[in-house]
Amino acid sequence: MAVGIVKKSAFLRMARDDPRMIKLGRMRESGVYSIDTEALIKELEGMHSSRQSRTIKARTMLRDTETSMNMVLENQAFRSRVVQIKITCYKTKALLDEQLSLMTKYLLTKFASQLSLEFSTQKAKADAVATCLSDFSKLQSKLAIVMTISDMIANDLDQSYWSINVTVKIAEQRDKIREI
Repeated sequence: MAVGIVKKSAFLRMARDDPRMIKLGRMRESGVYSIDTEALIKELEGMHSSRQSRTIKARTMLRDTETSMNMVLENQAFRSRVVQIKITCYKTKALLDEQLSLMTKYLLTKFASQLSLEFSTQKAKADAVATCLSDFSKLQSKLAIVMTISDMIANDLDQSYWSINVTVKIAEQRDKIREI
């Protein structure tokens, strides 16, 4: 379907003026769906790149047990925040998925006559409704990206903890050997 046809569509104008669509738009601007995904991505990237465990040398870690403990605590705090971000995005995406499913059915039903006048196939009608809801589909994609990045960072934090743990165990073994 040509984008120009949809933009000139009476259906699109009618749907955008519909009270339910207006309410959904408000929820995107200042309600439950007003999540700044770009800010969350920047926060996640900042946490990931600023972790002490990314730059520390084994020698420093082995000499200073307080540094090792601080790294573990820092990683745990970061992991906790990553999980909090993912939960927020997951809950929002689940609500949005349900809302968009209901809104799609609503628009197809309420504006069935207008859609039939303007569009001859079911696919064209579905495309027109999808165009009407495209801002929300973009939000769904952005939330999915934040959740994927959150998973990658959580996995990296887990790997970092494992590495710290292995390094400490190696140091303990080294110290035992020296005692002998």
